[in-house]
Amino acid sequence: MNFFAQQERARSHTKRMLILFVLAVAAIVAAVDLVLLIAFGAAGGDRHHTVNVSHVQPQVVFLASALVLAIIGLATLYKVTTLRSGGGAVARQFGATLVPPDTTNFAYKRLRNVNESKGWGLNGWYPGELGWWIPKRFQNTK
Repeated sequence: MNFFAQQERARSHTKRMLILFVLAVAAIVAAVDLVLLIAFGAAGGDRHHTVNVSHVQPQVVFLASALVLAIIGLATLYKVTTLRSGGGAVARQFGATLVPPDTTNFAYKRLRNVNESKGWGLNGWYPGELGWWIPKRFQNTK
């Protein structure tokens, strides 16, 4: 596959994921606001009555929305900084074990040999690069 075409495809996927993330955040904020309106009696109830927003102070809805956005923003910031620290940090989150190049463990040797013989292994190793053994429960295999 053409490298530049692959890069453009990756950019379009990234844009799509960002748009979907923003839409999901907006939907979560709207859902929390709706729950607040129902809890304070401004929406729901009898279907013959119109929505009465006078029961809810706008500051309460604004503060709830700001709180939800802050929680989502802080969680996103935490996750981005965790992922930015590299593949090793992500592997450690899954309980992976570092596979040293001079290991005596047969399974680890076999894993390194297979990955090094292919140049690009299943998990993207270069020969001599650090490798991680991920427990079976976290592997995406059947």
